[in-house]
Amino acid sequence: MEQREDGTPVALHDRAMENLSFIRDAMERSEPFTGISGKGLIAMGLLALAGGHAARLHRSPDWWIYTWLAVAVLGCVAGLATMCWKMRNLDRPSVARATRRFALNVAPAVLAGVFLTEIFYELGLNALMPGLWLLLYGTGVVAGGALSVRIIPAMGGYLMILGAVALFWTQWGEQPFARANPVGEIAMVLGFGGGHIVTGAIIWRRYGG
Repeated sequence: MEQREDGTPVALHDRAMENLSFIRDAMERSEPFTGISGKGLIAMGLLALAGGHAARLHRSPDWWIYTWLAVAVLGCVAGLATMCWKMRNLDRPSVARATRRFALNVAPAVLAGVFLTEIFYELGLNALMPGLWLLLYGTGVVAGGALSVRIIPAMGGYLMILGAVALFWTQWGEQPFARANPVGEIAMVLGFGGGHIVTGAIIWRRYGG
């Protein structure tokens, strides 16, 4: 009978459970994560396009940042709701576990963005917000996308590039720091709007939902 390192024998059912757990984990890792809803991403993109238009109205000093924060909250709600709806229709436990891992990989970058947004706002560095948001969100999507189909990390990389451009343009363009810079606003529309819509359409067509 097989024994553990301390010399105690390994029961047959314990060994079977270990093998079953190993096989299940291997299957989850080999299966690409397709729990993200294409329709949800499209909805997030449309919200970003509407938010980008509304943010340019500048009805008050804080209008721009509050508009985009509202877009972020509504986008998260739409993304999570449609992801849960898609997983419920798939009815596959492995997809649910992969979704939880995806969310845990994205969460640190999003949480860092929340803290840095508050600090940047207090310092009046609104011009750096677009680059900060795009870069951190893109980083989270790349990390979470490592468990998914290629289009997800590709979208994350696209967002990171736009974020880097927005940040460097702010530095080199000597834009006033009291409000967002035009290049950053365009980058957010292209990233949060166009990036989500194109990626969502591809996922909807190839992987359903």
